[in-house]
This record gives sequence, structure tokens and C-alpha cells, in this order.
Amino acid sequence: MLDHLFSPFTIRGKIIKNRIVVPAMVTDYCTSDGKATDRFIAYHEAKAKGGFGLIITEDYAIDPLGRGFKNVAGLWNDDQIEGHSELPKRVHQYGATILAQIYHCGRQTNRDAIMRSQFHQVLLYVLLERMFLKN
Repeated sequence: MLDHLFSPFTIRGKIIKNRIVVPAMVTDYCTSDGKATDRFIAYHEAKAKGGFGLIITEDYAIDPLGRGFKNVAGLWNDDQIEGHSELPKRVHQYGATILAQIYHCGRQTNRDAIMRSQFHQVLLYVLLERMFLKN
């Protein structure tokens, strides 16, 4: 029975070395601007080194205002590419496959997690004006 667990399988032409999969789990190990840290990369590398066949990353936010947590990975600008490109290199050296879970948490965005911007200040002013300064 366990032999099946350690046998390879294929997803859309990609051979995964075994059926042991790590689901996405938020670590908050990235910087507040979504860049990968050594800790973030080492966390996933350790799973690959431990023998997992497929590792699904935590949420990769596609917009800084759509994050559910403050220090999740981000893919909303080119400055983030270099650091995150190291992650698959480190995971692949152990034969593991990595999959980035991309997301935007929509209306469930945590207000403390999003970056304060001039847009939000203007929006807040307009809303307050309409709510309280109506004649």
C-alpha cells in the first residue's frame, strides 16, 4: 500500500517523483513588499530535502492591496522576480516540483495587511464627505 504513495505520477505532462504533497500554508516569511527572504526559501527547500514530491507555496499575491496577510509572497512587480526565482532552483535540486498558488483575497483583505496609499486616503475623504457633509 505504501509503495503506491512513493510511486511517481503525472500532472499535465509533468512527472512528480511521489504522491506526497505539501499544501499551501501561510508562513509570513517574506518581506512586507512581497520579496522572498532566505527564511522563506529555506522553509520550502527543507520540505524538498525531506522528500516531498510536490510543494504548493503559500499565497502569491498579485496585487499589494489584495493580500490577506502582511508578509506573503508577491508577484505584482519586477523587483520581486529575482528573489523568488531562487526558490524553484533550490527545490528542484532535490527532485521536488513546486507550484505557486497565486491569489487576490478580494473583499476579505485584512486592512492591517494592505499598504496605505494616497488612493485610500482620497477614497476615505470622499466617503466621509458624502456620508457626513451632505446638505
